[in-house]
Amino acid sequence: MFHLIIRRDNLLARPILSASTVVFFAYTGQFMAYPIIPFYIIRDLNGTPIDIGLVLFVNLILAAIFSVPMGALSDRWGRKKVIFLGAAIATIGYALLPFTQSTFQLMIVFGLAGLGHSAYGAGTVAYVSDIVSKKDAARGFGWTQISRNMSISIGPAIGGFLAAIFGLASAFFVCALFLLIGALVTLVLIPSKIPGKVEEEGPKQEPSSQKTGMIKVLKDYVIIALLMSTFGYAFAILAYRGFIPLFAEGMQGTIIFDLALPAYVGVLFSVQAGASILARIPLAKYSDKTGRRAPFVIIGLLLTALAIFLIANTADVNLLIAWSALLGFASSMGPAAGAVILMERTGQKSRGATFGLNISSLYAGQAVGSIAMGGLIEVYGFQTGFLTVAALLIGFSTIFLVTAIKMRLR
Repeated sequence: MFHLIIRRDNLLARPILSASTVVFFAYTGQFMAYPIIPFYIIRDLNGTPIDIGLVLFVNLILAAIFSVPMGALSDRWGRKKVIFLGAAIATIGYALLPFTQSTFQLMIVFGLAGLGHSAYGAGTVAYVSDIVSKKDAARGFGWTQISRNMSISIGPAIGGFLAAIFGLASAFFVCALFLLIGALVTLVLIPSKIPGKVEEEGPKQEPSSQKTGMIKVLKDYVIIALLMSTFGYAFAILAYRGFIPLFAEGMQGTIIFDLALPAYVGVLFSVQAGASILARIPLAKYSDKTGRRAPFVIIGLLLTALAIFLIANTADVNLLIAWSALLGFASSMGPAAGAVILMERTGQKSRGATFGLNISSLYAGQAVGSIAMGGLIEVYGFQTGFLTVAALLIGFSTIFLVTAIKMRLR
């Protein structure tokens, strides 16, 4: 099936498969923890919703801060070394989680894991940008994003069921195991030298022009608007993943299929990610065929706002599953198209740092979302918190729309 990615050079299917495999194991380990952390804080550490926000904030803000340096480091050291380093650091972080005895200790250890997230996050997406051709770029990014969404789909489900059956701590060890496998797969499958490309894209850069390229990137209004959109999208996804467990706990009615709450939350996450997986490649294929990217970013943000709005106004466990599926479809539209825009507007010598900047915006949105949502929910309740997120998404989609029209972005 990977011949769909690069039609002129089927040899590039193997690098895409290699990248997708690393992404799958690393992100499965990472996302197994998200439905577990809130319960671990509340039940084992006697924390509060604000503590949940603080713990997630530390993890995500460190990932945001270090994504750009790690991406730049991958430009210099190579993608393989940085991806392996990130997976190894995250492995250590997750293995230490069960031994924490306070929210402060949890912040430190989960923060270490966030440092690892920044390295393999920036490294893998920069690696993909090095090997895909312009005309198949959305599908190239789409396949690795499918691997990531498969991880989001099965990771929380595995974590939820393990927590329900064996206890919360057991799932953290499995998280570390998956990340360790990701590190080992990186050593075996990711080449030290980047395979040749069918075509070169992006503006040409002068030798040793990484710094100059980044200056140009930061002056590009389209990229800035895209980074803002990434921030808003991440804010919304964090609001869902970080606080849906407690939101579902307070809903009326019997949990569907009589599942224990952690397992039900895992199902919610799986439905959201599964819908994203099913829609991603058809949408990416259409984007590549038409060459249009901006509409996917804008419509994706607006549909995400709609899904969050519907979640905020439901009190039915069955509808919550339906709106989770809508959120998954919405989240499949923008990321691949946005990655192609970045690739097309960035020279290869600063591409790692540029994609690191995008990953940084992603984690920054999640970090700010975690702390803001914790405070909003504590003071005003879940509905106000989710409605605030929907309004923020509408604002960022408007900014990107205006920029796209002004810059005549397709």
